Amino acid sequence: MGEAFPLLGQETPPAATEPAKPPGEAAPAASTSPTAPQTAGSTTDKPSGPHEVYLPFKFLKGIFESQGASVVVPLAEYKRLKEAAEKQLPAAPTVSAVITSASYVATVEQDLARIRAELTVNVLGTPWVEIPIRFGDAAVGKLEAGDKILLKGTGEGNYSLLFGNAGEQKVTIELTARVHTSPEGRDFGFDVPTTGITIFEIMIPEADQTVEVTPRLIGIPVEAAAKQTRIKANLGATPRIAARWRPKATSKPEMDLLASVTNYTKVSIEDGLIHTDALLSYEVLRGEVSQLRASVPTDQRILDVSAESRLKGWSAKEEDGRQFVTIDLLGGQTGKINVEIHTERKIPDEPFDIAGSTDTQNVGIHALDVVRESGQIGIFHSRDLTLTIEQQQGVVRIDGDELFSKLRGQGVTSFKYYSPKFALKVSVKPVQSRVLVDQVAQLVFMDDELRLNSVLNYTIERAGLFQLQIKIPEGLTIDNVECPGLKEFNVNDSAHLLTVSLNDKTVGQVPVTIRSHRNYSAGQDQAELILPVLEPVEVERDTGTLHVFARESIEVITNDQGLVSAQPLPVVPGTAAGDALATSSWSYTRRPVTIPVKTMRKPTRIQSTVATTVRLQPELTEVKTRLDFQVQYAGIDTFRFLVPETVSDRIQIESVSTQNSSPGIKQKSAAPAKDGWVEWTVVMQREVLGTQSFSISYDQKPDQAAGAKDRKIAVQAIRPLGYVKGETKTPLSQVSGELAITKDDSLAVSAQATGGDVEPIDVRELTLLPHNGTQAFRYFTQPDDKAIQLELTQTKYEIKEVVASVVSKEMVEVVVGESSDATYLARFRLKTSERQRLLAHLPKGLKVLNVTVAGREVSLERADIASDQQLGNLWETYWINVARDSGSDQEFVISLHFQWTVNPTLGDSSYGRGSLDLPMPVLGQKETVPVQQLKTIVYVPEKFSLVGDPEGFVSSYQIRPWHAFWWGHRQPASIDPSWFGDTGSTERLPTQGRVAYEFSNLGGALQMTVTWWNRVRMAFLFSFAAGGIALLLMKTSIDNKLSVLAMAIFAAVLYGLKDSQTLAHVLLATRYGLFFLLGLWTIKSLFGRRAIAASAIVAAPLMGSAAVTPTAPAAATVSNETTTSATESSSPDTPPPPPGNPDNNQPQA
Repeated sequence: MGEAFPLLGQETPPAATEPAKPPGEAAPAASTSPTAPQTAGSTTDKPSGPHEVYLPFKFLKGIFESQGASVVVPLAEYKRLKEAAEKQLPAAPTVSAVITSASYVATVEQDLARIRAELTVNVLGTPWVEIPIRFGDAAVGKLEAGDKILLKGTGEGNYSLLFGNAGEQKVTIELTARVHTSPEGRDFGFDVPTTGITIFEIMIPEADQTVEVTPRLIGIPVEAAAKQTRIKANLGATPRIAARWRPKATSKPEMDLLASVTNYTKVSIEDGLIHTDALLSYEVLRGEVSQLRASVPTDQRILDVSAESRLKGWSAKEEDGRQFVTIDLLGGQTGKINVEIHTERKIPDEPFDIAGSTDTQNVGIHALDVVRESGQIGIFHSRDLTLTIEQQQGVVRIDGDELFSKLRGQGVTSFKYYSPKFALKVSVKPVQSRVLVDQVAQLVFMDDELRLNSVLNYTIERAGLFQLQIKIPEGLTIDNVECPGLKEFNVNDSAHLLTVSLNDKTVGQVPVTIRSHRNYSAGQDQAELILPVLEPVEVERDTGTLHVFARESIEVITNDQGLVSAQPLPVVPGTAAGDALATSSWSYTRRPVTIPVKTMRKPTRIQSTVATTVRLQPELTEVKTRLDFQVQYAGIDTFRFLVPETVSDRIQIESVSTQNSSPGIKQKSAAPAKDGWVEWTVVMQREVLGTQSFSISYDQKPDQAAGAKDRKIAVQAIRPLGYVKGETKTPLSQVSGELAITKDDSLAVSAQATGGDVEPIDVRELTLLPHNGTQAFRYFTQPDDKAIQLELTQTKYEIKEVVASVVSKEMVEVVVGESSDATYLARFRLKTSERQRLLAHLPKGLKVLNVTVAGREVSLERADIASDQQLGNLWETYWINVARDSGSDQEFVISLHFQWTVNPTLGDSSYGRGSLDLPMPVLGQKETVPVQQLKTIVYVPEKFSLVGDPEGFVSSYQIRPWHAFWWGHRQPASIDPSWFGDTGSTERLPTQGRVAYEFSNLGGALQMTVTWWNRVRMAFLFSFAAGGIALLLMKTSIDNKLSVLAMAIFAAVLYGLKDSQTLAHVLLATRYGLFFLLGLWTIKSLFGRRAIAASAIVAAPLMGSAAVTPTAPAAATVSNETTTSATESSSPDTPPPPPGNPDNNQPQA
């Protein structure tokens, strides 16, 4: 940080201070020149240099901010500057002589050029002064000059002039240069000394020569003699002069000598204007060009002129009906020159010229003053215009790939020409939309109007449309118009024109749906009607199909003689538009379309069918009749029929809906009885066309004579009547009927039918009634004076009553936990003759979640029954609505989903075991509904086990006791309910984390009591007891242990004969203690034997040989029991007795 840096300043140190000299450098000597004598007291001038200032680095900032500071440079730069300053600067060169001007006059003589050079020299230095000059290939022939002027050769083409006198000197030198001849012309050149003023003049002994001088700056006018060409020019400072000349070939300007043009013209026609962009590519083969000219039609406005070369400016001028563009370039240009001209004009209505020229005018952009012009033309036009070539002469059509790159593009029309004298005329017109329409129309004859629904499928091509126009037939009213992109629609009533406006300019498929109507009374307007057809305006092709519909009461008649442009089509049977049927179909391919029709109203036609069902009961007979009227052609609102006087006061009349639009009954009334019949009149809310059905029912009691078993009853069929309203009377065209008899199983019935053409038939021949019953009759006519009567005789038999309901399968699922809530899901598959409701006994205090009957959700209704019919305090009674569509002999499913409070709850015991009382749902009266099979599934948490078989139930999953002892047991987590079959419901129980126990029963049960164990507690209790027994018997003999174990096994086997499942759970809970018992006893037995053997080995060396007697082996043989007893009886703290004779009489060793 303490390093000092030199700093260079601008101020020079005082003269008295002399900079130090480098070592070894001598001081400058004083001048000894006689021309500079040294005076007394003078001092020699010393070179001044930059002054060095050294200062600490930390002060640099202050130096920078000082006004006297200048610059800080790197050390290397500082050293370079220092060395340069220390060196003695050389004296500035002195100018001894200057050539102020030079004039050269060249005269061409055949193959030589004689050049007279006149030089003006000012000699400034002290003679002798030498000036070097150079003339290159020119040879010096003569020197004309004053005294003391000499010419010395110094090298090839190099010379020196020596001047002995000062001042201005004139020197004339004659030179000779060789003239070269080439296809470009004749030329010569020579080197000259560079002077401030250089004048060159050339004289050629030939007239009309084009002379090119290099360099050429400013020409000076000069007159030439006859048959000569003379050029004079100021060239300025130049080291070389060259001249080239050639004869003039034409009188045109110099630029047109050898210049050709390739014209690339792009014509864009769009937005009402014609834009022309011409690229004129000039190629100057000889000479220089400083000005270009082109011709532009007068009707085109010039937008811009540009060039790749240096452009000085351009101007346009009209002369003689033509517009000329003059383009000025900076200096003479050679080679290739590209010029672009951009114009625009309006699109005329008539055909117009694209390009080309004639002798009198140009109709395109073309170059002037060129020897040749060729080019290409690319024509573009917008999509909404069509281009037509009206005239083509002198141009050739080419592919787009052959075009110049700037002319290429999609949709280009391209041409090529080799001479501007051609004609190309085109015309453009807006693209006309091509519109095709296919119309599908429905004409529907109603009673008071004609409805026309038309779908016009437009296909718009080439150009889009903003609106569509459709001609409306006279008298037609437009109700609604629908189409994609619809903005609005307007109807011009005076012009009968519908205009549909679209949001956007649309091309493609446009379906237009038009709904309209015309007031017309079918059958009453007798004048001929021309079917109205919508006519699209300004379309190229209009085709379509017409479908005529009419109500059944209206007949449409076509006048075939008046058809124009319409062809008939086949009608598809059954085709309808609402309640109207198809009557005819037509197609057309051209206009106008004329289809004349007339309408006639058909008279009302009524048919009737009577379907009577007689159901015989022991005490009552039910008669139900379905009376159908088929009304055709014209609707009616009043219906009549006759009812027997004996039952007229209790009949029930209802309207049966056969269609979604069937009306209801407005009024029904009965006339006074006449001849034992009562005429009933039913008025509907509106007219009916089609089928009107009535349901007429009543009850009738049979007549029974005193003391007779047989009962007789007579049933008369209801008689339909025709339509009468005012003077209009329409009789029934046809009447037919059927009678069917059904009876109770306790009755025997005989029947006989009379009247008309009634006849007995098999029940399978019934067409108006279901194929069931005992007897059936049929008739096709009904006389006016006599009714169809059915005489019945019934006999009642004494039969034994059978059960009304039977449950074939019952499945009850119960989910219980440690809380008091239990969830039941009970399902019953049963048959019952009950058609309305069924009694059910359900657990008391339940909370109903869902009840379904045959898949249909129903509600429970509390039932009050006698106390002797109740099951007990755990149940309460409800009614279940079992109304259904199936027959009494068909099974169905009842599902009950509810919650019930359990008391005591699962796990509510201090001993780890207890019982759970679960009441079962019961159907029907007390002990009246048998249950063939019952399965109960109880779900309990995994920490609990259900032990044993509940009373009346058998566990479906049997556990093998010894398998549970050795391998353990795991109850399945769920049970497959496929045994029950389709349940008809989707209820599911929350069984996650629970174990399922399934029990089965035959005959049903009111209640199920299950015994539960806490698995952990019971395992601890039983295993602990087994471990205690093992410790208690550990000191006893092996015989004692085996005896106790055998007795326990025997007792377990005997108990297993009674309840194997409880035994299995006991073994499952005790298995840990039993394993401990067996292991402990086994270890004790093994280690006890090893202790005895070790004692015998220690005693053997202490005994003498006398102690070994023949009976020693027998004495040494000790039974396991004695050894074991002795070992077990000895205390662990008491040492074993010393080995020796047991009698202590034998000497010890």
